[in-house]
Amino acid sequence: MTLSAAAVREYGKRLENGFAKMRFPALYEKEKSGIIKPEIHVDTARGRYERINSGRYDAPRDGLRTLHWQQRGEMDMSGHKIITIGRQFGSGGREIGQKLAERLELPLYDRRLVTMAAEALGVREEDAERVDESSLNSFVSNYTVSPGMYMEFISATPYIQSFDDEVYRKEAEIIRNLAEKGPCIIVGRCADYVLKDRAECINVFICADKADRIKRIARLYGLTERKAAERIRRTDRERRYYYELHTGQDWGAVSSHQMLFNVSLLGMDKVIDYLEAVYKC
Repeated sequence: MTLSAAAVREYGKRLENGFAKMRFPALYEKEKSGIIKPEIHVDTARGRYERINSGRYDAPRDGLRTLHWQQRGEMDMSGHKIITIGRQFGSGGREIGQKLAERLELPLYDRRLVTMAAEALGVREEDAERVDESSLNSFVSNYTVSPGMYMEFISATPYIQSFDDEVYRKEAEIIRNLAEKGPCIIVGRCADYVLKDRAECINVFICADKADRIKRIARLYGLTERKAAERIRRTDRERRYYYELHTGQDWGAVSSHQMLFNVSLLGMDKVIDYLEAVYKC
C-alpha cells in the first residue's frame, strides 16, 4: 500500500481504517472511540511508515482478548514541500533555517552541500569552498565590478571558470536529488533557481536593516562595528555575484522569490511562525 506522507502524518486513517474495520471490527470501534490509539512511526528520509495497534477488547464469542498487529508500507513522497532560504549576511537567515528545521523535524542543508559536492568530485573541501557562494574570488570582493566584467575575468582563467561551473553543477545535482528524496530546508546555493520547476517549493528571502545586521555580526564574530560592516559588504557582494551569474536573476528581488521577510520588522520568532504556517497549510 502506498500512502502520501501527509496522509500518514494525519494517521492514514481513511485508507488504513478500512483495512482495520474489515479485519478487526471490534478493535476498529475501540480505536474510533479513542479507547485504543494506534502508534504511527514515519521515516520521511526513507519514505516508509509503520502503524502499530495493540489493545484488549471484548470479542463476542471469545471474551476478553489481546490483539497486536502491525502494518508497514511505502510512502509516496512526490507531493512533499521544500523550503529554500536566500539571505543577506547577518540577517539571521541560517539561524531561522536551523530553528525551522528543528520545529518541523526536517533535514537542513547549508554548508553541508559544499562538503557533499567536494566528496562527490573527489576534491578537497577547501578547494570547493573557494568557488562557493560566500568565497568567490577577491576580484569580486574588493572591487566594484559588473557581472559581465567578472565573467570576462574568469574567462581569462579557464581553470577557475571550469572548476566554478563544475562545483555549481554538482551542488545543483545534489540539491535536486535531496529534493526528490523528501521534504527538507536548503539555505543558499541558488536552490530556489535549481528547483524552480517544482510547484511545491517555497522560496524565501530573509533580510534585515543594516544597523541590526552590523550589530549581529559584530557580536557573533567579536568584531568592531566598522569591521562587521566591511564583512557584510563583502559577503553580500559575493553572494549577489554568485546568484546572478548562475541564475541570470536579481538576488533578493521579489521576482526571484515568493516571500521576503524583514527580521528587523517582524522578529525572528514571528518569521519562523509564518514559515511554519505556510509549510503546513
